[in-house]
Amino acid sequence: MKGLLLFGFFFISLSSCGQVEIRKNSIMVETNLIMMGSVSYDRYVPINEKTALIFGGEYIMGMGFGWGAHWLVPEVGVLAFGPKHFLEAGIQYGFDISPYNEDVEIYGREHSLGARLAYRFQTNGGFNIRATANGYFSIDPIFFPTLGIGYSF
Repeated sequence: MKGLLLFGFFFISLSSCGQVEIRKNSIMVETNLIMMGSVSYDRYVPINEKTALIFGGEYIMGMGFGWGAHWLVPEVGVLAFGPKHFLEAGIQYGFDISPYNEDVEIYGREHSLGARLAYRFQTNGGFNIRATANGYFSIDPIFFPTLGIGYSF
């Protein structure tokens, strides 16, 4: 019985002191260090203290093997399971905005519907670390994971 009371006291004290609200804006810089880097902005519309809707966009720039590729990617999704550890899931659409080159003339522009699944850790001060898996249905490569850092405010 003492153990149950101590666990209850510990749980209540942690849950009341360690709350982090869902901040409404987030800026992230992500890369997979091989072929791409990105900058994203997300706007969160809180549903409750642990869940929010995501409306955002991302600029992806090819590096390394993806050199010369550029995309604009709007997204709609859900942020859940806070207050510090979040799961992000969303639907994206990648628009190829690469400058004119011979590949675009031969193969055309690559536009594709995609999905994103991410884990995000947010500190009390707003600093974020995010691990993301992006998957597109008709862009080569079809899948690319990224790691990123950012700030929520």
